[in-house]
Amino acid sequence: MITVDFQHWKHRFGQETLIQYGSPHYDERRARFGLLQDVEPVESTTARGTYGLSRMHLACANEVFPEAAVADPVADLEVWQEWQDGTREFPYPGQYSRLGISGPSESKTSSPSSVGVIGEVAAGLFAQAFVGPWVIVRVIRRWPDFIFYNPKADRYSFVESKAFTTTPKGEGILSRVPGNLLGECLREAVYQLNADPSLRVWGAFTHVASVSPMHLNVTFLQLSAPDALKSTRRRVVPASVVHGMARRSVAKALHELTPEQRSELGPRKGRKPKARTDVEASLKALSRVHLESLLTENASQSAIGASRRAIDKELTAVVQAVKISWESQETEGREGERFRVAKVAAARGEWAEIRSTSLFSIEMRDLSDAEKSRIESRWRPSWDKAVRPWGDSDQMRWRCGGALFRARLIEANT
Repeated sequence: MITVDFQHWKHRFGQETLIQYGSPHYDERRARFGLLQDVEPVESTTARGTYGLSRMHLACANEVFPEAAVADPVADLEVWQEWQDGTREFPYPGQYSRLGISGPSESKTSSPSSVGVIGEVAAGLFAQAFVGPWVIVRVIRRWPDFIFYNPKADRYSFVESKAFTTTPKGEGILSRVPGNLLGECLREAVYQLNADPSLRVWGAFTHVASVSPMHLNVTFLQLSAPDALKSTRRRVVPASVVHGMARRSVAKALHELTPEQRSELGPRKGRKPKARTDVEASLKALSRVHLESLLTENASQSAIGASRRAIDKELTAVVQAVKISWESQETEGREGERFRVAKVAAARGEWAEIRSTSLFSIEMRDLSDAEKSRIESRWRPSWDKAVRPWGDSDQMRWRCGGALFRARLIEANT
């Protein structure tokens, strides 16, 4: 069991602060320093608690939330801990005997990917429990990491995950979050809230305090603009949401093209042939249907209307960038084909194994439309739900995004 010490903090920027540090007059370093001083009188924690996160739960969430592809981040950090403890050390005994040199032993560094994955898992689980029921856009290699939409409040929330192993030194929130990471989060929040004061920005900070036993200090910092500023701006759909929705729509529409049409979307050299232009027009028309449906579910009509030109421009750009390099290859026996088959079964509501680790066999199935509707109608923000199983506790099933997962312990051969 992984112990999670959780705290939720809030801070509302003043209008003067947003104007001052949203200006290019301040370089990055000076803006961070000034914002750290501004956030010192941050409101005290609004919630705190200690939770137990199952390692099986983390293994399942690892299939959905992280940006990096890491098979088992906890196992990676356990090996790193062995180096830290001196259980493993250089040089290994082998053909040559040790020289008996004493002094500081060489060690290995922790994997930034493994630490980051644990942070993104914690961010995803706690955010879907309190910030919003669904991740509508998972941003890759850009800010922020997650975008949520709460239809009841008609509000977007941008969640950025940061994870670290060094112990913070300071008071207040700086006793839980290093100043450099907090300053970076504040600067990014100022830029985004100046662009759209109606949304909320969340910094999700995960401190891996110890590995064995694993203990995490998770801090969610909620950042918002003053109410007076929100009423002066016209609501639009954020650009990152438009981009994410456009990519999802095109991905769906690609499956509706014929094999002959998809063959025209391969990598091209030189001038674009007319056949590809025709296929792009068909793909854009199909994608627009999906995009309108996604936007209706995840944006207000007034925001969609105000963003109509940007939406069409982004959809065109995503369609024109499509390159299919695998269309002519045989799929049977290819790496990843097993996962594709499992996804088809999961879409039918069947449990399907998607991966096995050294410890667990991980299965998934998609949520049905009825289950999704029930989640949306009953969803209420609650940090406690982040670590709770789905349904009966003895089933050991968990919701991660729009799917259910379960992990079964693999018995060691004796």
